[in-house]
Amino acid sequence: ASELWEENKEESNDDTVIEYLDHWGKLQNQDPNARYRVLQNGGGSYVTGAVVDTHDLEDIEVNGTTIELARNNDGYIPLVVDHKCYYYETDDEGEAYFLSGFLNAPLILELIEEMMTQGLFGGRDIHKLVWSIAIPKYDPEDETHRRIRDLAMEGEERAEEMLPGLEEQYSSLGYIRKKQREGMEELRNELSELCLDALEEAGTSQTSVDQWKSD
Repeated sequence: ASELWEENKEESNDDTVIEYLDHWGKLQNQDPNARYRVLQNGGGSYVTGAVVDTHDLEDIEVNGTTIELARNNDGYIPLVVDHKCYYYETDDEGEAYFLSGFLNAPLILELIEEMMTQGLFGGRDIHKLVWSIAIPKYDPEDETHRRIRDLAMEGEERAEEMLPGLEEQYSSLGYIRKKQREGMEELRNELSELCLDALEEAGTSQTSVDQWKSD
């Protein structure tokens, strides 16, 4: 890889291949030992959150050959997050699903939509706009926080149950996601109400919160 990099990189670029891949510390700043990654898409029209439990990751099999992946200090496969995806690391499962619940609540898109760049079909760049919302720190003693966590876990299970049937009917990933959102509209709306309650409990001041509540 180093040889190919040196042969093909621009003359003005003095970086080694490792320095290029670790631009702005995007690799070394990641904790290989954190168990959970909360992932958020950087592009698209809808905010989407997902939780990855690295203890569930396995070696890759390609054409009958198993490729053994590197392990961290605990013997598990670390997840490296790359371009167009933002992440949060934690060892707390409850915190991970609490954040995922916020990310998948329609409320969050409503709060940031006016700040998104617009394309032909509406908003298209989410980037870090989600984190301009002062999402409260997860408190396992808070009933609202626990309910958001539990609904996010339930939503993950339901989305997984829906997937095989949707994959048989549709080839478009975007359309599959649309059908999943439609199939869980009631759950997602409940998430929005709970997230709004959590923001209000924390005394969070956001321009669009009152607007959402009045609607």
